[in-house]
Amino acid sequence: MFEQDLAQATNVIRFPVERRVAASVELLDRLEPDPREVAQVAGALGLDLPPAGLFDRADEETARHIAEQVLPLGRDERLQALDGLLRPVVAAAAEACRRAREAANRLQETWSAVEQARAMGGDWMEPLERAAECRLREAAACLIEAHGRCQAARGVGRAVELARRGEAWAPQGEVRATEWLTEAGRVLGGP
Repeated sequence: MFEQDLAQATNVIRFPVERRVAASVELLDRLEPDPREVAQVAGALGLDLPPAGLFDRADEETARHIAEQVLPLGRDERLQALDGLLRPVVAAAAEACRRAREAANRLQETWSAVEQARAMGGDWMEPLERAAECRLREAAACLIEAHGRCQAARGVGRAVELARRGEAWAPQGEVRATEWLTEAGRVLGGP
């Protein structure tokens, strides 16, 4: 409720959390677009969603990289390398969320201008409506990109967090873990 009131206030300057706090996976909890909203927007405008399984793919690829390149390092180097893997993807996801929010704000401003023009009447409705359509597509594309980047960052974050805790990586979910363990057994010469 407060955020809605704040969004309607004209004398308030917003200092976005994504610009005040260091990028982290926890920050993405506040910034990440709702996947249902993303799917709805993409469907309504005929836009493609990020690839299915982006989280799982980022998680697995990062875990493989960690096993091959990072785990052999000494403790301090390993922690630094893990931070180096996570920091850029989380920062990119937070930046994509910021761009999505800014695009949504520009869209809202344009729709307000369209509504005002409709109320007043005039010859300038058509250009405003075209601008609103362009801003709608821009906002939707930014929203979809932010969703994809957040999914990838979460996948990287899971693999990095497991490595930080010293836990062995396995795919998330019972079915995927069972499939992975079965395949790993075949590769290692098991049944």
